[in-house]
Amino acid sequence: MAIELTAIVPKHERRIRCVFSGALAASAFGTPAPAYYVFDNEDGRGPSPNAVGALIVSGANTNVELALDNDIVRGVLYRLRAIGVPGADGSASTAGSDQLFRVGSSPRVANAEPKVSDTDLLVYGRDLVWTGTDYQESAESDLGTVEGAANAEAAIRRRELGTPLAWAPNYSPQARQYVDMPVTMVASLRGRLQEQALVDDRVRAANVRLIVDDSAPEDSLFEISVTLVGGKTLQPIAIQVPLT
Repeated sequence: MAIELTAIVPKHERRIRCVFSGALAASAFGTPAPAYYVFDNEDGRGPSPNAVGALIVSGANTNVELALDNDIVRGVLYRLRAIGVPGADGSASTAGSDQLFRVGSSPRVANAEPKVSDTDLLVYGRDLVWTGTDYQESAESDLGTVEGAANAEAAIRRRELGTPLAWAPNYSPQARQYVDMPVTMVASLRGRLQEQALVDDRVRAANVRLIVDDSAPEDSLFEISVTLVGGKTLQPIAIQVPLT
């Protein structure tokens, strides 16, 4: 019997939990996320986020938590297709695993104080939001911005998951160099990941650990934990090893 997507539960702006009717196979998870998971914006009021990671939920083998490369905008209509997701029993989700969802929006409050404090704005900065193809618009049709600790997190995540730039050849850990290298060489990537996190002067400390999945080595990954100046701790950044 095929497993099916039964519920979508927003966790925060860049995390969505998908609940299936049966246990999932190991290949339903990974970083980057398998191609089974497809997001689309249905009303033109926001970007269509890409799933960059499909994460295991401890103690819930019917759940997968999707990490997204763009924020989920409140009040915007999204569509998630999770077709062909493999189940532990050898079945796969069908075309029925296709759902529309909308995250409730709060009414705008006139003269409300900003969510980010002046100190956070000064320390961590503010920037425009780049979707990968264009600058993101807000729900009010202005250019979207990210500020405070979220701005620092986005910059660090781009650096760790990115590739060298023409004008900055030392940008990113250059992780693609490790494709098809011996497993013993992959461990040296840990130092590069930590070094790249510490390049950002908003970072106070960075710890990188290798999480090995003995039953499915292709699902092993590095988890990067970052603490910012001021003591704020960011969501861990996951990079799969071996890279493909």
